[in-house]
Amino acid sequence: MYDEAELREMEKQPYEKIRLAFREQAEDMITSVLKGLRPKVIKGVAVEGKVYTELVLNFVDALNNQALPSIPTTWERIIERELQSTLNRAVDFYIRNMRNEV
Repeated sequence: MYDEAELREMEKQPYEKIRLAFREQAEDMITSVLKGLRPKVIKGVAVEGKVYTELVLNFVDALNNQALPSIPTTWERIIERELQSTLNRAVDFYIRNMRNEV
């Protein structure tokens, strides 16, 4: 028998302490889900973690404000921000390395 208090706070339990049958079933489910995953692709570009999250948040914000989200406009805004962020990091890297060389 399993302690009900432990079951209610399973996320606080060490993984090894969780019942083996449950762990095996959870791992099988995760494997099954991951096998079926395909990346979200917009205009031929795979959308990953941070960008995907920003895209979803923009859509949710638009819907919460009774607006219709525009996928192309939102996508272009996100890409512009990512490009600017990449450019800023590259310039900072260049400046740091030039200072070290001089």
